[in-house]
Amino acid sequence: MMQQLTSPYRSLPLNTIMLCVGGNIIEWFEFIIFGLVINEMSDAFFHDFDIYLQKIFLFTVFSFGLFIRPLGALIFGYIGDKYGKKKSYIISIYAIMISSLLMAVLPSSRDVGIIAPVLLSLLRIVQGLCIGGAFAGSMVILHENADQNNRGLTCSFAPFSAVIGVILASFVVIGLHSVLSCEAYKIYGWRLAFLMNIILGLFVIIARNNSQDQAIQQNKDDNFTFSNFLNFIGGIFKNNFPNIILIVTIENLLGIGFFIIVVLLPTYLNINLELSFADTKYFHLFLMFIFAMSTLIGGMMIDYLGSIKKVLLITTFSSAVLSVPIFIYFANGYLFVPGVTLVIINGIFFGSVPSLLNRFFPKENMFTCVAITHNIAMSIFGSIATPVSTYYIKYNNMALGHIFLLSTILSMIGIFALSRYHQDKSW
Repeated sequence: MMQQLTSPYRSLPLNTIMLCVGGNIIEWFEFIIFGLVINEMSDAFFHDFDIYLQKIFLFTVFSFGLFIRPLGALIFGYIGDKYGKKKSYIISIYAIMISSLLMAVLPSSRDVGIIAPVLLSLLRIVQGLCIGGAFAGSMVILHENADQNNRGLTCSFAPFSAVIGVILASFVVIGLHSVLSCEAYKIYGWRLAFLMNIILGLFVIIARNNSQDQAIQQNKDDNFTFSNFLNFIGGIFKNNFPNIILIVTIENLLGIGFFIIVVLLPTYLNINLELSFADTKYFHLFLMFIFAMSTLIGGMMIDYLGSIKKVLLITTFSSAVLSVPIFIYFANGYLFVPGVTLVIINGIFFGSVPSLLNRFFPKENMFTCVAITHNIAMSIFGSIATPVSTYYIKYNNMALGHIFLLSTILSMIGIFALSRYHQDKSW
């Protein structure tokens, strides 16, 4: 019993853990580096517009990667459930590495005009397709191989590794800023950040080559036809539609909160609150460390309380009460306590989401159900979070507090509706 309690990964080989966590780091590094170099990329690809329009246009391109994620969930979910999760990971990792290389060498709009933002949008779509399957796959793999006594904590390593990808991206940006002049960074330094992901990808490929296929590949089915694919997807929605809709409603807080905290918050601190660029980068990096650790706390709380619902209610109630006051303090120049409070609440919520997603879907279609549910939420709510918030805060520094409050209320409605639908208080 003691061995079970102290070894949540006892049934997973080390290389498989590296594949799950490493794959998330790679994909989220690539996905988020886009937001961390927003100032440089907006000037490179939309230089003819004022600063707010530049950012709105680039955040809209960023959103393309979110809108396409449900399609990626269907494609990679089908591959994962029918041909093996490892195959989904391999395809997504290679595609991300290729897109990283192309992003680094993409010409600016000064050189090729409108072709530049069009190509940028296409690469962003490729990234969205890949994340649409791989992140969900890691949540399912960790859940299926977890010790029951530590399942919440084990599952929370999926969001933990996603935030670690964000942290590594922040380190790379800060490092490049420290060794390059401002002019050099503006011209080519931000491109080097994308190339760094190639190095990360090599480590994950090594883990992939050494991983044990039987721990990852399941439900092999080599008889693919487009008709079978459509029937499979139709069955997913027919048999799981209420759960998908209700969990998407709950996850709206993650879709909005994650992208505001990770992508928009640095710009908000730098431009709206007039925090220096250097202070913004270091403070945001500190908040990301707290955010990452909070995801693990969310998983541990589920194991300790024995309830996913209790953790969700604790975090959403806290968010409902504190969201507006947090941004009132921000607007008045107080950053540390409100910033830490914001990321702890949202980090614990994020850490509980994998357990929620794995709770209500059938095992034989778990990959696809989890992938489509999670990515619908991230697509709808994540894609509107950054452009709408960017526009709103131009006129009101309290905008983000209002958005968090509305999102939290919607999430709480989803929690109570899911409980009522299942008549199950045990979750």
